[in-house]
Amino acid sequence: MRALLLVGLGGALGALARYGLMGAFYALFALPPRFPAATLLVNTLACFVLGLILGLMELKGWFGSSSRLFLVIGFLGAFSTYSTYAGETYALLRALEWWLAAFNIVAHTALGLVGVWLGIICAQLLA
Repeated sequence: MRALLLVGLGGALGALARYGLMGAFYALFALPPRFPAATLLVNTLACFVLGLILGLMELKGWFGSSSRLFLVIGFLGAFSTYSTYAGETYALLRALEWWLAAFNIVAHTALGLVGVWLGIICAQLLA
C-alpha cells in the first residue's frame, strides 16, 4: 500500500509539474505550433534528472527504494511525456510533415541521451 501511495503522489506531482512547465514554456516562447518544442524540453529535462538520480544512487548510495518509487517511477514517469511525444510525432506524420517528424524523433533520442549523460556527469561532480 505504501508503494502505491508513493508512486501515486509522485505521479500526481510529476503531471502537475509537466503541465506547469509546458504552459510556462509556450507562454514565454512564441514558437511555431507545428513543432512540439515543450514536449522535447520536458523529455530532455526528465532524462537529465533520471541520469542525475541514477548517478547519485550508484555513486553516493542516495535514493533508497521509497525515493526511487516516488521520484523515478512516480514523478518522472508522469513528468516525462513519451506517449505525448509519440502522439505528436504520429500527428506530424499524418500531416505529411516528414522532416518535422524525423527531426522530432532524432532530437528526442539525441537530447534524451545527452540529458542522461549530463545528469550522470553532474552526479559525479557532486560525489
